[in-house]
Amino acid sequence: MRKDFEVLRQRGVTFDEPEPEDYPFGVRIETADPDGNRISLRQQRRGNRADG
Repeated sequence: MRKDFEVLRQRGVTFDEPEPEDYPFGVRIETADPDGNRISLRQQRRGNRADG
């Protein structure tokens, strides 16, 4: 996710936060498309599945 964040930022995408945000479930980045629709990308931590 962090590598994708850098690639997207270099291509002109602006994000709500200057860096990806860490959460208990993993990592999240958020932006909006030209029409104002919110886009949230999340990457789950390894081993964070409910079934083990």
